[in-house]
Order: sequence, then structure tokens, then C-alpha cells
Amino acid sequence: MKINRFLGIFLSLFFYPVVWGSVQFENNKEDKFGKTNLLDINYLNKQKLNNYILETGDRINVEVKSDESYVNFGVNFNSSSNQFNSPPSSMSQLISGEGKITLPLLDEVYVENLSISELNDLLEKAYKTYIKSPKVKVRVIDYRPIKVLVQGEIANPGFHTLDGYRSLRDGENYISFFPKLFDVLREAGGITPYSDLTNIQIVRKDTLSNGGGKKETTLNFSEILKDGDGKANLRMYDSDVVIIKKLKEPNTKSLEYAFSSNLNNKLIEVIVSGNVNKPNTVKLSRTSTLNDALLFTGGKTITSGNIKFIRIQSNGGIDSRVISYRKNAKRGSYSNPYLKNRDLIFVDESLYGKSMTLLSVLTRPFSEILSTYGVIKAIEAL
Repeated sequence: MKINRFLGIFLSLFFYPVVWGSVQFENNKEDKFGKTNLLDINYLNKQKLNNYILETGDRINVEVKSDESYVNFGVNFNSSSNQFNSPPSSMSQLISGEGKITLPLLDEVYVENLSISELNDLLEKAYKTYIKSPKVKVRVIDYRPIKVLVQGEIANPGFHTLDGYRSLRDGENYISFFPKLFDVLREAGGITPYSDLTNIQIVRKDTLSNGGGKKETTLNFSEILKDGDGKANLRMYDSDVVIIKKLKEPNTKSLEYAFSSNLNNKLIEVIVSGNVNKPNTVKLSRTSTLNDALLFTGGKTITSGNIKFIRIQSNGGIDSRVISYRKNAKRGSYSNPYLKNRDLIFVDESLYGKSMTLLSVLTRPFSEILSTYGVIKAIEAL
């Protein structure tokens, strides 16, 4: 039973049908029970428009057919019609750094920034000069890596590179899996307590047929963390931009879902130094606050003073705070912030602690001839 439930969630993550910005429904008819019947025989003939945009590094297979039997290029040339009757079955091509492939009869062809559907149409038109009724089918056999920019309230904002696809062997066949939004967010270190998952914005390159430029959509990703609903788990493409807005108040429930779904690593590393009992680099839960880190390192010493909190921000800036320790400070507040990976907490000395340090320096030369009490009296007499 557990295996079947896991398999259902797994398939929903990878195979749930999605169109850009909305859910795809097929043949939305109702049967006599009031349920939606999504299938009929026409589903088997469905042709999905392939808007994957080709670029350098993609390896594609170009298959060209005609109404005639298969022959090699240049073998069956009809001089009366000045046309080749039929081409070979297929050609494998790696898109070069210049965005080109080389095809029989057409020589070098510039294909970068074309979608697969667009390239199919253009090659059919190009081959009509040489082949009767050409039918072209382009498919990607090796996808280039994708680079996605993740901005906003995420653990590690910036560019993140993922494999264009991964394959699993099933007997003699291979099954391909493509990176999705879940994979990108995980690669970026996962969410924070302030990540607004209900309104994630995705910006994507549009096809040349649609005028180029950019298109965008917003989606609610929180559902996939709660119950594995795959509608919001879009496949990600090269050059996509993911923007996550910041909540005004922390949402620790989202973090719980992120941990249970393995979106977030459960631990972060924080450096705690200065006047604490056990200064060290410590591993803490991602829901930890500054006070938790101090408690984990044995608490402040008797001579400790204010706390210096330092965080390197995603834009290269520094969040630096001087905090007066309050044991009951609200979690997530300015003086007790939620921690991020590699935050630095330095506990300074109090005025009393600094005085004791100075006193130890001053008394060292006189330790053999004066007691500490005597030095204090001497200083007071100055």
C-alpha cells in the first residue's frame, strides 16, 4: 500500500500534463455519474506542440521522409523533375558553437533559438526544392545542461546549472526525466521561513513564432509540498528565471513540508565565536534562530556583552547587526533572527570582561611585587 502511494506521488511529479500558465484538460466531458471523462480514442492521436528552444550543445536527430521508399541522398535523382525522390532515414547532428548543423543538400543550417516545431516546418519547406512531399521530424537525443536564475527569498539565490535530462534504463529502453521546479529550488538550497510559495513567478523565453521576447506565469507551489500535486511542478528550461517573493511573517509550516519532501536540507552550518562556552562551527536545524545557536554552544560566558551578527547577502552586501541578548526575544525578530547557512555570530566582551582583560595585562609585570588588589588601588589613586 505504501509502495502504491509512493508510486502515485512519484508519477504525479513527473508526468502530470501541464500547459504554460494553466492546467491541461483533454475532452472535458461529463459521464452520467457527473464525473469528468478525460479520455476517448482521439487521445491516441494527440500531437503536442514542441516548444523546446534549441541552442548550442543540443544533439538532435533529423528524420526526413517522403512518399517514396527510403534511399540515400544522391542515389535516386530524378532528372526530369530535378528532384531527389527520397532521403535517408535520419541524421544525428550536434548544434555547434555557432548555432549550426550540417544537413545533406542544405549544407550549413542555422537553427539556434528555433523551437523543434519551428525547425520541423522550416526544414520541410527547405527540402521541397529537392524532395517530393518531404516530412521532417526533429527530436532531441541529448539535451544541453540548463542554467536557471533563482531570485528572491531562497537560501542560495543566483544562477544554478542542472543536467538537461537524466535517464533510467528499463530493460533495453531508457526513460528520460527532465528537471522541474522542485529540482531547481532544491539545487538553490531550498526555501526560507519567509519564502512565499503561493505566488512564484517564472519568466521564460518565448518562441520566435510568438514574437520572441519573454513570457511569464505565476503558480502556487505550496500544494506540491503538502500532497504531491504535480500541477505546479513545471518542467524547467534553459534561461528560465524563478522569482520568489518574501512574506511579511515567517511560515514555519512551509519549512516543515520542505523538510518532509526533501526540498530542503535539514541542517545548516553557523559559526559561533567569541565569549561563549563552546565556540565552534555548529550544525543546526534550518528553523533555528540566533538564540538557539547560543544555547547549542553552551550559552554566553559571565564576561560576555553584545552580540555581533554578520550575514553575507545574495547581492554581495553585508547584513551586520549589534544585538543586545534577550532570552525571550521573539523567534524571527530583528534581535533573534532565523539563521541561514554560514551566518556568523560573535559574542563580544562586556565592559566588565574588557576591564578584566586589561587588568590581566596590567598586572602581569607587577605580579611578583604587587597583589591584584594592590594594582587596583594603585589605578584608583591615579
